Amino acid sequence: IAVTLSFWLVWQHLLNYTQPPLQQKIIRIILMVPIYSIHSWCALRFRHNAVYLNLIRDTYESYVVYQFFSLLVAYMGGDEECVVILRKQPPMMAVFPVNLYVTKPFRQGSSFLRRIYLC
Repeated sequence: IAVTLSFWLVWQHLLNYTQPPLQQKIIRIILMVPIYSIHSWCALRFRHNAVYLNLIRDTYESYVVYQFFSLLVAYMGGDEECVVILRKQPPMMAVFPVNLYVTKPFRQGSSFLRRIYLC
């Protein structure tokens, strides 16, 4: 059912393709459902190849996390607008466990956004 619904949702986005930059990211995120479903079936069916299938699944999962972050930045108005919003924020402390290494408050801005993209 999940695969059918996700393909239907992708189809609806393609039929109503009014905001391509956003909808491309949304479609890539939605496609995670059938990829996980197909992976699960193939991993059960071809157990000796499960390690390779897991690699494909994990690679796509990291790509989807990147697409989700890109979608959030796009909703905020793009990179430039996001940097403007971040610069308005006061310096902040890093969260645990990063605060064990970064002990001083840091300013958010273009370098902060660039580091997040690289993670």
